[in-house]
Order: sequence, then structure tokens, then C-alpha cells
Amino acid sequence: MCKSFVADEVFALYLHRKNREKYGILLLLTLIIVGISVLLLSVGILIKGRFVNTHVSGNKALESCGVHCASTQDAELRTENPHAVSEHSRETAQH
Repeated sequence: MCKSFVADEVFALYLHRKNREKYGILLLLTLIIVGISVLLLSVGILIKGRFVNTHVSGNKALESCGVHCASTQDAELRTENPHAVSEHSRETAQH
């Protein structure tokens, strides 16, 4: 036999009332764990007074290897090279 929709709803409400205290404790425990995590993650910022620089230009090891951020490398490549050889010869310019 098929259960009716009303019976399912009544059973769900019964379970909800029965476990309400457990859900409250679980919610409180979750909020405490999240609060402690946020506090521990912010200790470094609170002590130093600033956020850690995670940009490529702030990394000394990458700078010593000659690695820069994409914007800086793009700007360097777009500058005019004074030692560049002209790609057009006189013969192709006349035709």
C-alpha cells in the first residue's frame, strides 16, 4: 500500500520535534568551530597589522629568477626594441 502525503508530513514533524535539541547543539557546536577557525586564521593579520602580499611581484624568490606578473611582462614586450631588425626590405616595399 502507498503511504499518504499527510502521513509522511506527520512523521517528518515528529522527527523534527524529537531531534530539535540535537540540531540546536549541532548548530552551536558548528558556530563555535567556525568562530575559532576565523579567529586563528586572523591571528597573523592582527599581529602584523596588514594582510600578506600574495602578488607575484611581492615574492623575492620569483623576482630573483626574473619572473614578473603578466601585466608587467606584457608591458615589457610591447616596448619598442631599438635593436630590432626591420622586417621589410627595400625590394618588397617597391612591389
